[in-house]
Amino acid sequence: MDHLPLLKDSDFPPLEVEYLGRNEQSVLHYDNHGFTDFPTRAGWNKQDLFDGPRISQPSRTVAAFIQQWLYFGLLSAFLNHGYSMHTLLEAFTRLSGTSDQWIITTHRIEQ
Repeated sequence: MDHLPLLKDSDFPPLEVEYLGRNEQSVLHYDNHGFTDFPTRAGWNKQDLFDGPRISQPSRTVAAFIQQWLYFGLLSAFLNHGYSMHTLLEAFTRLSGTSDQWIITTHRIEQ
């Protein structure tokens, strides 16, 4: 949530959320064809996602899909599906300054 000002003299470093889709080739990137039906288009069963333990995919793959759908899908829907996924990834991910991971960034939200 780096669009919000940092607390002065905080005991905790800013929270960084890893972007999981970069190395997860089996996860379809959000496609801008509607938020609600994306799981079906991507080959997932929504009920299985809600039930959790019955999913046969590795947990990191499930997390990467949920990030695509619930973060990037919602962001895209909020922006009226006006930007390609490539553009959204350029604007809302970045290389962390403290590790070699790609992370979610929100600094452009205020623009």
